[in-house]
Amino acid sequence: MLSLLPPHLHDKVTEQMNKKFVNESKILRTNFSEKIIHRIASGVQEKMYGPGDVVYDLADQELAIYFIIKGTIGMCYSKINKPVFTLKKANYFGEISFYTGLQRTVIAQCQDFTQLFSLKRETMLGILVEYPLDKEMYHMIKDNLATYEKYQILEVKCQICQQENHFEDICPSIHYVPDKFDVIQQYLVEQQEFADD
Repeated sequence: MLSLLPPHLHDKVTEQMNKKFVNESKILRTNFSEKIIHRIASGVQEKMYGPGDVVYDLADQELAIYFIIKGTIGMCYSKINKPVFTLKKANYFGEISFYTGLQRTVIAQCQDFTQLFSLKRETMLGILVEYPLDKEMYHMIKDNLATYEKYQILEVKCQICQQENHFEDICPSIHYVPDKFDVIQQYLVEQQEFADD
């Protein structure tokens, strides 16, 4: 229907739809100022996918955050195509790579016809140049994620156990994750016993 509009009117309607969406997006609205939200809306792109289409895989170099408008996304940890968990309308994904620039750890594959909005990391960084306070917030989030592994700042939870201190790729419910304190303590006790002998 939008394609029937004249180009200038099409662009205005699309921008208004994007702005409404960005204003409703908690991850953007709660972390950035009103001024930058308007600019972000112009940088959002709509994408359509069919069942089985891969949105991104482990080797994908295009870092973006994706917002699900319609459809279902399965998140897989290998090429097996069996999702570990699924995300539906009003969820987002790709936020860790979007903020940190780190390589992706999951494969995002559409389970049915899916409509997404995406915001590329490079687009966001270009917009942030003009907004120093928002740029500072972006880098604070990046540092909390990449350096300190503080995922609570994004208010996202592990989709497997619903805890906020890790993601699915290191979830202790499905992976062996040793308690570092216990391992070090056990090592020190063994070293002390060895020294006493």
